[in-house]
Amino acid sequence: MSFDIACPGCGALSGPYVGVCPFCKTVMTTEQSKNAQQTSSLLELCESGSTEMALVVARKMYTSEEKYKKDINFLLTYVKILIDIEAPTSQVNGLLAEAHLIDPKNQEVLDYIELMQVKGNLKKGIHDTGEMQLKTLLRRVPHNVHALFILGSHLFWQESQPTMAIYYLESCLKLAPGNIRAWGCLGMIYQKMNNLQLAQRAFSKCLELEKSPSMRNYFQQELDKVSKQV
Repeated sequence: MSFDIACPGCGALSGPYVGVCPFCKTVMTTEQSKNAQQTSSLLELCESGSTEMALVVARKMYTSEEKYKKDINFLLTYVKILIDIEAPTSQVNGLLAEAHLIDPKNQEVLDYIELMQVKGNLKKGIHDTGEMQLKTLLRRVPHNVHALFILGSHLFWQESQPTMAIYYLESCLKLAPGNIRAWGCLGMIYQKMNNLQLAQRAFSKCLELEKSPSMRNYFQQELDKVSKQV
């Protein structure tokens, strides 16, 4: 388990026992350090494929301890978990509004507020407004995993542009190799393109990461289907 924690001042990662951020020199209290470690553990759960468990833990943290409602790093992590599970937009926007009140100038919060607005503008149709806005957002923040996934899945499922979809989904996985939805989407794309070996690889990765029995059964069926054609 990684114990890197995010500085409450600048967001940079450092060890939990440093006490002072080596980048912006913010002094972290014991309580801040503890909160940051717990938030980091949530991200680890997501990265290992345990998104449902991360959701349960995040929900409990948010509802049981008032301090987390004032912790911007926690709120952003909770937002990312909710986006991963396709939670209602209103719930995601509510948490972003809370984070924005805490720090109106936090760029990552502003980026995610914009992402949720842009997501709502996605429509079926080549080069629709939402698609163009997403591409503009990614030019500014090319490492936003959720923007990459949302655009990649939109290009495949709505626009029938598998080649372009692959580019964004592969970019997403370079940054977040444990993103099950991106692997699953790639598996479907490669299956449709008759690239069966890459489809096998993607569905096998889904099985490796997925914890839900029902979803494991689904990915196993897709893997079996592809394997019979190889």
